Amino acid sequence: MFFASNGHLGLGMLDNFVSELVDNVFTAPTNLGVPINSQYDDFGINYYNENEGFFASNRNKKDDNIFKFKQSGGPIFIREYINTFEIRDAVTKEYIPNAQVFLSNRKKAEIYSNTLDDTSVFNMNLLADHYELKAESEGYYAKTLPVEVLEKQDQKHVLYLKQIPPPPPVVVDPVDAIITEKKIDKKLKEEDPTRFALLTDVDGPPVIEKDGKLFFKLAPIYFDFGTWNIRADSKKILDELSAKLERYPDIYLKISAHTDSRGSAKYNQILSERRAESTRNYIALEGYINARRLSFKGFGEMEPIVPCPMLNCTEDEHQLNRRSEFEIIKY
Repeated sequence: MFFASNGHLGLGMLDNFVSELVDNVFTAPTNLGVPINSQYDDFGINYYNENEGFFASNRNKKDDNIFKFKQSGGPIFIREYINTFEIRDAVTKEYIPNAQVFLSNRKKAEIYSNTLDDTSVFNMNLLADHYELKAESEGYYAKTLPVEVLEKQDQKHVLYLKQIPPPPPVVVDPVDAIITEKKIDKKLKEEDPTRFALLTDVDGPPVIEKDGKLFFKLAPIYFDFGTWNIRADSKKILDELSAKLERYPDIYLKISAHTDSRGSAKYNQILSERRAESTRNYIALEGYINARRLSFKGFGEMEPIVPCPMLNCTEDEHQLNRRSEFEIIKY
């Protein structure tokens, strides 16, 4: 069966398609391709033998005209392939109900969007090409999945979303707490610089101020000696930090990384820069946070938590110095 439609992926406006009846079921529509179709309206195709026929088109930008064509080797088809997309929980592997999905082509143009039902499954007939699927749902991090449609039918693509963990409870000494309905735009003045003061707006994130700078109320992450790899215990902290950044998209962070005092100053400077970059990369890639919100800098051994003159420190004290911290620089 030959027909014209603008409801399937094509070259633009109306295109000519063919669908075959196989076992009493019509196959997915196949685009007849160039030169039968163009970026204009093309319709009314009729073959009077295997390789020759007529079709109508307004491709000359005037009125509709009838064109004759002759093809060698039979019609040139641009075939669409059936693709199934599923949105599932990354941990339970269950379907995520009512997920919102957005499908874009290789030029980043959106070609499909919808809010799915309880099964969060949808099917699309697509040309063999590269696509991008984005999904989001309440209580989950949004995620984008590269999709490569191959020249075969019945392809399945599963996008797994991670749940946003609930924010941890914050315990505050009422004497030291200041509650404000305004956004944080002032520094607290503390006579004792070792004391932390908690600030929060009604809808804002819990932060602490130390030495005139704002930090998330969150522990630093620590590194093993001589490495910049993110440890398992640090991943938990960075996942929590990523959740906060997802919840508060106006916050920009500066990541400051440090070393202990062992090794040369030049070596420790390079090591701290690698730790800062490794921290940034984890938050951006694993936490799905835009890297433009994350600046980073290494400070070498210049800002220790525990000074170690003549390396007279225990291993635990050295560990406290091998860290990354997170300062709020924009809110």
